[in-house]
Order: sequence, then structure tokens, then C-alpha cells
Amino acid sequence: MNKFLEKFYPNYSSCPNIALLNDYQVILDGEMQPGSNAEAVYNSVKAEMEIMWKGGGEEVINYYTAVEIEKLYNELSSILMKQALDNFEKNEEEFARNILEEKGYYVDNLWCAEDVYSKVEEKISQETALGVLNKAFENDATYMQLWMSIDAAIEDEGLTLKKD
Repeated sequence: MNKFLEKFYPNYSSCPNIALLNDYQVILDGEMQPGSNAEAVYNSVKAEMEIMWKGGGEEVINYYTAVEIEKLYNELSSILMKQALDNFEKNEEEFARNILEEKGYYVDNLWCAEDVYSKVEEKISQETALGVLNKAFENDATYMQLWMSIDAAIEDEGLTLKKD
């Protein structure tokens, strides 16, 4: 979820409540570093526990920290997810391209129904337009030309083609 939020909620990392949530998690995970924000939060919680419960030790601090994490998480998650989803809807094509690119697909030259709409006089359905694209791309001449272009680009890069 964090990658999604970071991508589609631009202020994610600068949100103070998220920073506090992360500090609480660092405390619970036992990964606090000297001089860190998490240590300052820990010392603040410890001081509060001293006042409220006259101490109580690590168990009380960990319980308090866990409760605070849950409260903050519940408060933030609905707000952030709504903002992230709103932003996602504005950028869903970019998001889809990023997913495909991460999986190793080439996405700089994608074709869509709009490309066909712009070439025909008649009003056609998306299904018809995608059918036209399918026929165009499954054409033997198109396949051969693409493979020849890939071979040429491999050679242009100074790479060696595999022997068939």
C-alpha cells in the first residue's frame, strides 16, 4: 500500500501523522537509533507514562505505542486512500503503464481504440476498434517487420543476435 500511496498521494512522505506512525512502528520493531525522531517519540511516551501511571516499563510503552499506531492508522488510512484513489483516477493510464513496465513490457508505444476512431468516418464501438487493431497487429507482414526491426536495433546496439 505504501508504494501506491507514495505514487498517487504526493504529500504522503511529508504528512506529519505518517511520520509519527512510522516512528511508532520503529519503536515497536525495536529498530530505534540514537538521536532519531523515533527515540524522541519514545522518550515523550515514556515521560507521559511516568506522569500517568508512575512508570510501567517497556510493556506499558509498547502497549500505548501499539494503540496509538492503530488509532493513527485508522484515521489516516481512509483519508489517504481516498486522496490516493482520486489522484489514481486522474493518472490511471500512467499507473497501468508503470505496472506493465515493471513486468518488463515495452510501453512507450501503445495503441488504443482512439487511434482507429481517428481514421474512420463511421461511429464504431470500442470492440470494433480493438478488433481492427488486433487484425493489424496479427498481420504476418506486421510481425515480420517488427522482428526485422528488433534484429536491426540489436545490431545497432552492438549486440550479437542469437543463432536460430
